[in-house]
Amino acid sequence: MARPGSYVLSVNGDEIRATRFVRDDSGYDASAVDGLLGRVAAELDAAGPAGPLIENAMFGEGVGLRFRKLNYSIDSVDWFLDQLLVHPGHAELAD
Repeated sequence: MARPGSYVLSVNGDEIRATRFVRDDSGYDASAVDGLLGRVAAELDAAGPAGPLIENAMFGEGVGLRFRKLNYSIDSVDWFLDQLLVHPGHAELAD
């Protein structure tokens, strides 16, 4: 997933809050992912560093049908969070 020493791309809190993921019967607990996105959005709104929040994120995995929980596809969440992070010296790749 995210790599240490990375930085968040130039996005705003509203864009983070508007993000939706593919639902899956098994995957990351949606409430945990939504909670992270809320914290990232708030940090971006305050012009703070959101990279550490993403880098240190840990999500539980669940099985939706068994527990009647909403889950997000692991691949889609991981891809999105990786896209938010840019490595020093590689910012031109994000343009």
